[in-house]
Amino acid sequence: MSIVSAVQVGPRDLFPGNLQEAVQAAFPGSEWRETENFPDAPQPPPPSGSDDSGAMETRETEGGGCGEGEMMVLFPVGSPGAAGIAEALDACQLPRWAAVGFGNEQDALPVDGWSVKTLAWALGSAAARHTAARENARLRGDLMTMARRVSHDLRTPLGGVIATVDMLAEIVPDGMNAVRPLFSSVDELTKIITRTSYLLRAIAQPLPKKPVAMGTVVQEASMRLERIITQRQASISRPAAWPQVQGVESWLEVIWWNLLHNAVLHGGLSPVIELDWIPEPQAKSHRFRVRDHGPGVAPTAQGALFRPFHLLHDPNAPRGFGLPIVRTLVEMQGGRCGYSPRPEGGAEFYFTLPEG
Repeated sequence: MSIVSAVQVGPRDLFPGNLQEAVQAAFPGSEWRETENFPDAPQPPPPSGSDDSGAMETRETEGGGCGEGEMMVLFPVGSPGAAGIAEALDACQLPRWAAVGFGNEQDALPVDGWSVKTLAWALGSAAARHTAARENARLRGDLMTMARRVSHDLRTPLGGVIATVDMLAEIVPDGMNAVRPLFSSVDELTKIITRTSYLLRAIAQPLPKKPVAMGTVVQEASMRLERIITQRQASISRPAAWPQVQGVESWLEVIWWNLLHNAVLHGGLSPVIELDWIPEPQAKSHRFRVRDHGPGVAPTAQGALFRPFHLLHDPNAPRGFGLPIVRTLVEMQGGRCGYSPRPEGGAEFYFTLPEG
């Protein structure tokens, strides 16, 4: 069981009389303290490997509660000092204190009518939520490190490779043909870094949904693909008007870019691509479709198209990142996506989003 320092902040008469007994039942061997003011409470020492900002190293504890050296703050909600306590608890990058409020206010434990067993259960649940919140904050920080720092550090040596390849192309006979595979490899690495770092940023720091004019987003994605559309001699039809949705404009542009790029590459010779949408009144959403007249996707491969991004570490997972990224971004905006074979031949990729 976890061992914590439980600090009761405030006058005794604002808390259940059996609170200390409940803390000992929830966390045997825990340290119990009382103080009138939160600033006078002891500060939990950061575990090794942390810094002064509160970015703590997670410690595994039997029972899954607060780590040793951390503190559970018990305070009366609605009291004069409660706001200051809440502000101080939010000051760290990673949650260092598990906090439980008592009183008759919202999100507080009523003072009357609590047995030791019930209070111990509530305190243990609060400790478990604290651990989950801290781990969530840590994982989001890890994702941002990968998205920003690691992706930047990967691009720097790639720049040196490109400079060297450019030089070889000039001084080696038939150099351009000799180094073309290197250019292709660097380009592929750059695309992977760009795609994954973008998604990691989106997951770590989600953007708020707003009303978005879908027509503008489709136009921007199409312009980014103008070169490959021309090279493949693709023709794209669009509806006369597009609806408004609730979403994140930059995420939607990435979704359309991936689905359009996929259709242009796999829609056959001189692909004919149809973009359209249909309303889904019962779900209060719209379905957006990218359809082509190519060979379609083999039935045995259809189930792996939108493999969740967090499962791509599986050795048998599909190689591409595009559709898993689409799925993640669509679901983060409250929609769903999928694939439907067309009876007349071809493929249809779709996604839904709430009405704007």
